[in-house]
Amino acid sequence: MLIHRLSIFLLTVLFSLFLLPANASEPAYLDNRSTPQSLVTSYFNALNRSEFARAWAYWNNRIEGTNFEDFVEGFTSINDIGFKMGKPVSEGAAGSTFTQIPLVVEYHDEDGWKETYRGCFLMRIATPNIQSPPFVGHHFERGYLVPVDIPFQDAAPGECAF
Repeated sequence: MLIHRLSIFLLTVLFSLFLLPANASEPAYLDNRSTPQSLVTSYFNALNRSEFARAWAYWNNRIEGTNFEDFVEGFTSINDIGFKMGKPVSEGAAGSTFTQIPLVVEYHDEDGWKETYRGCFLMRIATPNIQSPPFVGHHFERGYLVPVDIPFQDAAPGECAF
């Protein structure tokens, strides 16, 4: 009976190993642009999964002073990004809604380096029922992050300064 239980246990363990994803630490894919908060979450999800084309697309390909290759280069040594969002502030203007979200971001690399930044992202969506194809959902218009000398766990998102 003991041998039977042991063999069932070993088979269960082996079977479970085959069901685990290849990279169990990789976050699940998330692409949700329905709210400004979900856009921010999806952006950092793309970066944490090294899906740089998707992350770049959230900017509507308009990051002032940079191109896609420079964008990717900025994240090549980063292996994890943590973030906290503050309270979003939205306002409408001429058929669009603009939302500012203050952030605290912490970048980690594989050598144990980490650095904390504070900043803000400005997002925009044109009123969905007046758009013509191609539809453009929430996207980043502008953003900034500046380094701070506060540990991530102690840092709080500040005010946006656009």
